[in-house]
This record gives sequence, structure tokens and C-alpha cells, in this order.
Amino acid sequence: MIASFSDRALNLINELKSNMTVCGNLGLFMSEKRCLGVNRNQIPWYPIIDYDKCVADCTKCVKFCGLGVFEFKGEEGKVCRSIVKNPYACTVLCDGCVRYCPANAISFPSREDTKKLIAKLRESKSEIGNDRLSTAVDN
Repeated sequence: MIASFSDRALNLINELKSNMTVCGNLGLFMSEKRCLGVNRNQIPWYPIIDYDKCVADCTKCVKFCGLGVFEFKGEEGKVCRSIVKNPYACTVLCDGCVRYCPANAISFPSREDTKKLIAKLRESKSEIGNDRLSTAVDN
């Protein structure tokens, strides 16, 4: 009985993980479209590459990030570099790629400002929900 419960729990966790990613260092899960109850596209958290520092033909950020945020791009006769292809695929508050960049060419917005924005967005969402609830109760 315990083994089957453990197996079911493990299967459920693995199913959740396949549809979600860890939300930053908070240890929370986020769906592809939401993080901490906020629409992911409302959170401007993604890497910014300083191409004056970026080393041509280096693919460390691309190899590090398994979410497809970066892509190695180049055209014949031009310098090949990493680009931020899918900025909103980046896990909110994750900045692991910064540590792998040998040129220190990757930066992110302020963590504190991002946390404040998320709190503000959650609060405004809560206020909207309370307005809807009070309207429904009043009618």
C-alpha cells in the first residue's frame, strides 16, 4: 500500500514537473504562462546580453539554459553570437547563466525591483478579484 502511494506521488510530481518549471530561487513551480499567480508576460525578467563584452563563438549560455531562452545565431561572413530568442521562457528570478558567461556579458533587471513588481501585480489582481466578488454579492 505504501509503495503504491509513493509510486503514485512520484508519478504526479514528475507529471507536474513536465508541465512546469521551477520559479527562480523561490523553489516554486510556474506554468509556462504564469509565475506566482501573475501572467508571465507581465514580468520583465530575462537576460540582457552586452555585445561589447560577448565573446564570439562562445555557446556557454546556450548550453547552460535548457529552456531555450538563448540561441546561437550567425550568418555566413558575420560574427556568430548568442541571442536571447525566447525571453519570456526564462524562469523568473533565475540568473544561473550569468555564472557561466566567461565574459560577464549577461545581466538581468534588479531582483528587488522584480519582486516588488510581482507583489504589486498580485495585489492589483487581488483587488480586481475583490471588486468582482463585492459586485456579485451586492447584486
